[in-house]
Amino acid sequence: MELSGLNQRLTPVTPARLNRWMLLVARSGEPLCLSPVTVLQYSIMQYAIRPTTPTPIPEDSSEQLPPGNYGWYSKGNPAQNF
Repeated sequence: MELSGLNQRLTPVTPARLNRWMLLVARSGEPLCLSPVTVLQYSIMQYAIRPTTPTPIPEDSSEQLPPGNYGWYSKGNPAQNF
């Protein structure tokens, strides 16, 4: 799922709000966590996505997310991308 082009001045995106949106569209029943990621290009049109920090962003945080790349991960397996 890609969320791009969000105007943070009109709709401030917080982890709590993004988590509510994700619960509406997630197809898996397992809990997910949000983590900043680094996108690395290793060939033409081939990318690797790696979590930037070992600790996910708290799902109930009301702080506005800074611009950047984020990934949804299974709480039991942070290396598995959703």
